[in-house]
Amino acid sequence: MKSKVYILFLILVLVFSLSACSTNKPNSITNNDNPSSSPITNTSTNDATIHTPSPEDENSLPTNAYKAVLQNDIAFISTEDNLEFFLNDFLSRNSEYEGIYKVTHFTVIDMDGDQISEVILELSLGDYPDQYEILHYSNGKVYGYNYVYRGFEMPKEDGTYSYANSASDVGTEKILNFNSDAVEIETLGYAQSDYSGENIVISYFVNNASVAKEDFDAFIDQQNKKKDLQWYAFSAENIEEKVF
Repeated sequence: MKSKVYILFLILVLVFSLSACSTNKPNSITNNDNPSSSPITNTSTNDATIHTPSPEDENSLPTNAYKAVLQNDIAFISTEDNLEFFLNDFLSRNSEYEGIYKVTHFTVIDMDGDQISEVILELSLGDYPDQYEILHYSNGKVYGYNYVYRGFEMPKEDGTYSYANSASDVGTEKILNFNSDAVEIETLGYAQSDYSGENIVISYFVNNASVAKEDFDAFIDQQNKKKDLQWYAFSAENIEEKVF
């Protein structure tokens, strides 16, 4: 009799245990809870974070582009050749005729007054400057404009420079605009020789007006007294510090 009571007691305990386990069982995952079947919510453009370049970002674009060109990381467009070149390839493009150029010095100046500086490279054959390449940034690209040595003499801090086609044909110019294939210049003063007669006749002009030689000489003297541009040795350190 006792054993039957004991067995009955065990059965009751077992029944209560099973009931308790059923009560504590985790809820089943429904379709709404299943990550694989829950609806995907698209983020609208109003909620997404959109980066708008700050003025500092915009100002850094030319600087970064110039540095990348000088470090031979990106190509620039040579307006003389109408082709894109990496700097090293540009310096050696006519090596079979002229030799390989090297950049010996550079300077930084806003030549056309658009608040974006240009980078001017002094290109030398051996130890002697032979050409200049003016790098200008526009619409995400860097363009190069070539000057022969005598076409870009004594550049000044105000962006003016001198040229000499001959001993008698000299002048002073300033760049007004950089176009996609050439520069637009203003000639501030010049001397022009005429060999058509028996004697050489030299005419002088300042601001497009004919002037006497003494007035032209005074103009040239004033130009020569302007402060020269500061040039920097072409080095990785100077590129990092001086290009801005």
